[in-house]
Amino acid sequence: MKKFLLVVLATVLTTLSVACGNYGDTELTLNPYENVDWAVYSHVMTNLHTHTDADDGHGKSLPHEAVDLYYDAGYRILALTDHDMVTYPWTFSGIDPAYEDRDPAALGMLDIPGNEYSRHHHFVGLFTEHEAPFTTSVEATMRSVLNNSDEAVMFLAHPGRYWDINKSYTPGELYSPGWYLNLFDEFTDNELVGIEVYNTNNRYPFDTHLWDRLLMESMPERTIWAFSNDDFHGEDASEIGWSRAYHLLEDPLSKAEFRDSIVTGAFYVSSTREAGATPPTVVSISINDTRKTITLEVEGDYDQIRWISGIDEDNLSKVVATGATFEYGHFEGNYVRAAIVYEEGRRDHAMTLTQPFGFSQED
Repeated sequence: MKKFLLVVLATVLTTLSVACGNYGDTELTLNPYENVDWAVYSHVMTNLHTHTDADDGHGKSLPHEAVDLYYDAGYRILALTDHDMVTYPWTFSGIDPAYEDRDPAALGMLDIPGNEYSRHHHFVGLFTEHEAPFTTSVEATMRSVLNNSDEAVMFLAHPGRYWDINKSYTPGELYSPGWYLNLFDEFTDNELVGIEVYNTNNRYPFDTHLWDRLLMESMPERTIWAFSNDDFHGEDASEIGWSRAYHLLEDPLSKAEFRDSIVTGAFYVSSTREAGATPPTVVSISINDTRKTITLEVEGDYDQIRWISGIDEDNLSKVVATGATFEYGHFEGNYVRAAIVYEEGRRDHAMTLTQPFGFSQED
């Protein structure tokens, strides 16, 4: 009789728990899209890593030609980031009489001042007109950039050029995951905002895995946002549109709002195997605080939505769930991010990534 009563009591408690909405103790503590009104905000296509002929010939297009190519491709936010120099403002004839001027206001574009600092691990500085100091220390250069501009923000460019997923690093060794974490610890999330996970046609395919390696140690206290850029050096549209970002803006022509979207993570990134191809688009992201779910609405061709958190025993990003909705109430990780995948053959043809969501576990 006693055993029967215990079974009945357990059943009743379980039923009451479900009826009262016992969806777990994990709390969503970081949502980069919290302030985005998906019904109103524009998805503004952006490239923040662009080279021109002004860069000692590293880029093949004249500055005004690069602007025209990106404008024609539908981009409305562009930063020219020549190596260790500032190609800004867009009155390019002041640099060379052979260059033509462009009026960003007339084009309906945001012209973002920038520079790719390249005497060490490359990084892109935005909202700065500071030329490169002569130093081989990435930390010293970053400090110099910040000391010369209160608005400057930075992200690390193509880390796959430096770190090796197959290498066993000693603690803190140069370009080890620990070295990257120390660098992000040294600067605030209003200064060093993230890393480039997609560059050109995803020529460094393990950079997303490095990103997850860092996020599993840093989140949710220290955000590290994903950036995606063409790293354009070309002369025509055949090298435009591999990797891009979509910034979610109420006013697409507000530089202040755009900068804020960089710092808060209110953007998503994409990469395609073909330049100019159309990746899946994030239409909306909705949070149900009661049922503890994150739901994506997506447009375009895609095969699967993967939810990723941490890395596996092979140092590869770990898929923890699939489907449009992620239930986080019983999730024990510190973050999750979504990857919307369109596959063609054996290789991912297009990928769209959200920024990470952060969690904490209540007692």
